[in-house]
Amino acid sequence: MSINFKTNFAYLPYGIWVFFVFISMFYAYELVHGVNAWKIGDWLINYSAGPVRRGLIGSFLLGISSSGDSLIWMTYLIQVACYGTIFFLVFKLYRLKERGLFWLLILFNPAFLLFPFYDLQGGFRKEIIVLMAFVILCYQYANKKINAVVLTGVALIYGVAAFSHELAAFTLPGFLYIFYASFKKNLITLKTFLIQSTLLCVVSFTAFLFSVFFKGNPFIAIEICNSLMERGVDGAFCRGPIDALGGDASGAVSQVASLLRPASMLAPIAFLLAIFPLFFLTFDRKKLATLVLVGLISMSPLYVFAMDWGRWIHIQVFMLFCIALAEDLKIKFVCRKNLIALGIIYLLTWHIPHDNVGGLGGGMLERAKEQIIAFIKFYI
Repeated sequence: MSINFKTNFAYLPYGIWVFFVFISMFYAYELVHGVNAWKIGDWLINYSAGPVRRGLIGSFLLGISSSGDSLIWMTYLIQVACYGTIFFLVFKLYRLKERGLFWLLILFNPAFLLFPFYDLQGGFRKEIIVLMAFVILCYQYANKKINAVVLTGVALIYGVAAFSHELAAFTLPGFLYIFYASFKKNLITLKTFLIQSTLLCVVSFTAFLFSVFFKGNPFIAIEICNSLMERGVDGAFCRGPIDALGGDASGAVSQVASLLRPASMLAPIAFLLAIFPLFFLTFDRKKLATLVLVGLISMSPLYVFAMDWGRWIHIQVFMLFCIALAEDLKIKFVCRKNLIALGIIYLLTWHIPHDNVGGLGGGMLERAKEQIIAFIKFYI
């Protein structure tokens, strides 16, 4: 017996907004009661001491703020606005077509939109800027409304993302795929495809070179910190990404090497587990394999120079799922009642921690267990 999705599960996709509200409110609570240098500090890197990698968005924030508090909360509002746009457009993308129950394995996948819920420290990082640009492009592609305004807007956001954090340059293959797919479907001309592809390639290459030649040093890190404290920002926000500007690549590689452990070998398994639902869709096997392989090759330097392997997996999974939602794909089987339990187990029993060089977490069930234990300890 097949499941009648329309009558029984039509409102389940709206559940993503519960998670959006939760992560936004919890993050605000966190800022009120403490300092998070990694979520805020990285956004506050700026050009006050001269050109330096990752400084574009921070210079903008510094320019529009009037005090330390306004700088922190302006950063928070921009971060929440980016996530709000991402959730909204993914939801719209999801609703463009009639989706069966199976598609919830993508929408509620722990490595997709819910990634910052399962690992609250892994959310609100600068990659949400480039992910926002990508979902805008995917949504317009799915709507068959790729035009000059959209392409210009996506290019501008991509440029801001790339000069705010060099990792944006490693997401380039996803954008090139959508440009190519748009050309193949006659949504854009060959000339437009070549111009847009070349533009983003130039932006990516320039941003990468900028990060190499203006990587920062201890003096610049101190000056950036001073520019923030002069506005009344707590100096604790300088710890983490701002202090890291004084380091070098060899130190980053050594840190990753020192954290390698048996659980690190689970990284490929975690990635395959995350994209598992894609294998049940009518995704051309060669196309999917190419997207995965090219994406992994493009993102591979990040795994060498930074410990946040979970974030790198999340970025690639996010882009693959947006492509899947934008394409005209169907599932290869009828979803029946006896498969619902397997789907629930899949969604609730794992997640990918954002750092620590690989590994798997226990998912929703683990978080529920932790909360129950904390509640018992508090009242007993």
